Amino acid sequence: MRDRSPPTARARVPDLEGSARVQRRATSAQRSSPGLQWRRVSSATGGKPCVANRSSLSSARLRSLGSPVQRGRRPSAPSPRPQTADRADFSNQAAAQNYYESLGGPGSDPDRLDADDDGKACDALPCPCGASGRARQAPVKATPKPKPRKRAQVISARITSVSDGDTIKVRAFGAKRDFYRVRLVGIDTPETKDPGRPVECGGRRADSNMRALSFTAPRDTNGDGLFDTDGGKGRRVTLRTDPSQDTFDRYGRLLAYVTTRAGGNLASQQLAAGWAKVYVFNRPFTQVARFRAAQQRARSGRRGVWRRCGGNFHRVNSAATAAAGASRARRSAIPPRVVWPSTRSRSVRDMG
Repeated sequence: MRDRSPPTARARVPDLEGSARVQRRATSAQRSSPGLQWRRVSSATGGKPCVANRSSLSSARLRSLGSPVQRGRRPSAPSPRPQTADRADFSNQAAAQNYYESLGGPGSDPDRLDADDDGKACDALPCPCGASGRARQAPVKATPKPKPRKRAQVISARITSVSDGDTIKVRAFGAKRDFYRVRLVGIDTPETKDPGRPVECGGRRADSNMRALSFTAPRDTNGDGLFDTDGGKGRRVTLRTDPSQDTFDRYGRLLAYVTTRAGGNLASQQLAAGWAKVYVFNRPFTQVARFRAAQQRARSGRRGVWRRCGGNFHRVNSAATAAAGASRARRSAIPPRVVWPSTRSRSVRDMG
């Protein structure tokens, strides 16, 4: 009887005899070609070696490989083919991971040991386990941008007053502020204005020398030969900060080199006169070599504090302290002025 079923229905019937013939041909080809390494890959897992169980060989895989008999020529030894690996070749996950990374994983995975592309080969194998290549790779740190180099600030100004031997006040032109308290970079002078410390040896002379450098006509009001009051006009100066130092100190004073129009550096001139010593705070400043040379010349010539105070810039000046104490005593001995009430505030009845 003729088969009247549609062609599509007949195509669904598996060709068992054809599959058997293909299987027999593959077996004979394997025996005739011992150098060829045949793989058993399960078609149920999509051909991924790490999840295959080596139980069967799909007919589609065999047909793609073919055999010498099917090609109609005499069997010959094939060219060597690199052997691939799958899960059954490793006893634990760590071994699979080492092999996987030796081939360039996770960037390269010719054996498809990392089926889910998570950087770990053959996840289902028992431990000991190896860390994934992605996990072991050190994070790439972004190269930090270099900090912009600190630049010196230059300010044109005029001196308005002298605080002590190393601090002045200026009026600035074209700057962010109108007025600055300026602490000269790189020097230290004996104290005269610190309320918690007595006047130190050479302090008043250091102040006097700074007034002579800063004003056109400083004054001596008490006749002791030292300038104790600003006088005349303050000199025009240029303030320049040092990139190696902070711009301001903890008291809000601008840290700068102060140079007059004639080119004199006030700090260097104080050092040369012997009324200041080199002072380095945290980091050496730019002109430290120049300042030390000026200090050495004053020390060799026994000028200023090097002669009067034996080079001790913070020795208490007993004479100055006694004079200051006597002055305070005289001021306290003056009786307070008595202010009597004015008679104009009284009423006519009170004056009755």
